[in-house]
Amino acid sequence: MPRRLPALLLALLASCVGTAVPQPPNLEPVDLARVDGAAPETVGGVLELFGGPGAAPADTEVWLWDLASNLPPQIAPVGADGSFAFAVRAAGALRLQVRDADGSRSPPVDVGVEGVAVLPLARPACLAVERELFLGASREASLVVVNGCDGAVTIGASRLRAGDAFDLQRPADSSLPVAGEATFEVSAPGDEPTEEILLVELTLDATTYLFPVTVSAPAR
Repeated sequence: MPRRLPALLLALLASCVGTAVPQPPNLEPVDLARVDGAAPETVGGVLELFGGPGAAPADTEVWLWDLASNLPPQIAPVGADGSFAFAVRAAGALRLQVRDADGSRSPPVDVGVEGVAVLPLARPACLAVERELFLGASREASLVVVNGCDGAVTIGASRLRAGDAFDLQRPADSSLPVAGEATFEVSAPGDEPTEEILLVELTLDATTYLFPVTVSAPAR
């Protein structure tokens, strides 16, 4: 069974080459306890996703990425009461993040949609993968995956959700042993500021888990 990361592995993770996004998240994330889904009677294959009052900080925006598609994110305004609404595919994995016009943002929240239920995306706590990676002025960074579980992990398919704005070099070995770590090298050719989501699949005990990582690079 998965277990929590020991102190040594937490220290290794803290020393990773890749840094977080330019400033620490300073907005509260979407409160999933206040988010519900409903299936419209007249539209097939679509789910209405509602954030009730208090689901997000007032007068911001909620960004939603469908992790199974290459479409741009949907953006919904948050009302003065903290509510918002989306129309999304009736099943799949989504990433939600609160942002505002000043560049502030929340930690991202990843969910799975099952029927009309919106649930946190299942992932073992013993697998450590940063949720965001900022490339910095060099437009290069390393994403380190740390295995703090009791069993070996297999690194599966890893790809950018859409486009080719970043170059990705996978770890040489797809097997990640107990207490081991693996490194993805990420770089951004060109000069324009850009952002995309890297999708990393990790298999533990015959179950595959999805770890989305928002990758961003500033202008050169």
